[in-house]
Amino acid sequence: FNMSRTTLVIAVLAVVAAVMVVAKPKPGKLDSVDVDQVLKNKRLFDNYVKCIMDKAPCSAEGAELKERLPKDLDSKCSGCTDNEKSRAKKIIAHIKKERPEVWEDFKKKYDSEGKWGDLEWVSSF
Repeated sequence: FNMSRTTLVIAVLAVVAAVMVVAKPKPGKLDSVDVDQVLKNKRLFDNYVKCIMDKAPCSAEGAELKERLPKDLDSKCSGCTDNEKSRAKKIIAHIKKERPEVWEDFKKKYDSEGKWGDLEWVSSF
């Protein structure tokens, strides 16, 4: 009886561990990007903007951002981690304030119908 109980406990722990691994989002390339550094460095920032706007090739991080952006904004970032939400809030606030022309170009390209509004909901993160 003791042996089967131990086996059952190990099996349950293995299932719990597997569920935790599957449920936890995999860190992407974007997780390694220092957002503050990108926002301070005009050249680096402009490289990301050109990538997202299809005006230049993308780095691996830029490609991931470009792929996720429309989906994340359509879903109001429902699948985002708290860290991703915090970073999105910082980036959008920076672009709106410091680079309004980039903000307008971005909206024209990705939200020509105006369904995202001005992304005011991001400030609630």
